[in-house]
Amino acid sequence: SGRFDTALSLDGFNQYASRASASLNGPFPGKDAAATDFSVCAWIKLDTLGQRNPVCGKQGNEQRGFMFMIESSDSLALEVFRATGSPGTRVASSATLSAGAWTHVAATYTFVADGTSLVRLYINGIEDGGTDFAEGPVTVNTTSLDVGRYYWSSSHHPHFDGLIDEVQVFSRALTPGEIQTVMGGDVDRDGLPDGWEFEMLGTTAYNGSVDLDGDHMGNFDEYLSDTHPTNGQDVLRARLNLVSNHIEVIFDASTARVYSLRSADTRIPLQWQEVPGATGHWGLGIEDRMMDPREHATGRLYQLRAILP
Repeated sequence: SGRFDTALSLDGFNQYASRASASLNGPFPGKDAAATDFSVCAWIKLDTLGQRNPVCGKQGNEQRGFMFMIESSDSLALEVFRATGSPGTRVASSATLSAGAWTHVAATYTFVADGTSLVRLYINGIEDGGTDFAEGPVTVNTTSLDVGRYYWSSSHHPHFDGLIDEVQVFSRALTPGEIQTVMGGDVDRDGLPDGWEFEMLGTTAYNGSVDLDGDHMGNFDEYLSDTHPTNGQDVLRARLNLVSNHIEVIFDASTARVYSLRSADTRIPLQWQEVPGATGHWGLGIEDRMMDPREHATGRLYQLRAILP
């Protein structure tokens, strides 16, 4: 599974993804176009350390374009080239990455002039590494934007070993605050992860309050409940059962959510309180049960809540 839903799983040998129509700045990455400003971001989970792990890049040949990678030293790095034969600029982070943990990585490039352009690196939303002396503008090419492989000396050598998720390319240098927003997977800031929105809602942007299927649950409630926002029959279903004078709540649980049970003994105003011992309950992916340890009380209301782990 990915950082948000699914991810690209690469074996470090010959697996990769490619986007031929990727575009940064207008004609970029068209022939003879130059990129002035851009940003690249991704969630990654390394399986192997001590080797070069390319995240994404556009290296038409060994000295054109850019490469965003994890170095063999396990540092994050961005490499940019002004033109074939130029010395290039490589910037690396001070911190190193660990295997087996999801890490958000990002890099920004701002063209000022050759030798005074800006590069900034970010790990988990925190700036770590950069330069004010990068060459530029970045010369690009007509080859694809590759995810998980690195082009060098007429062939693709290293391949990424691990998981890559939420690869995003922007046509400007994002601010530190915007990097943190992207890291949360919510570019439009509506509370819904971008990956979930794309999978469930397609390319149309809806906010979290819109109820698309008429089941009285907005998109945000559907996301929290792990139900489908366009299927009115897919709802968080629960029923009550009386067992030895205790109320048992029976419901269909998702393994991707944690559940809690609240109750209220007064109707006006409603005063919801957590049911003792019925919080932080991981869903089992099957019909699940939560018990109120208190004696049954006539008129008591219950509220089942699904939250993110």
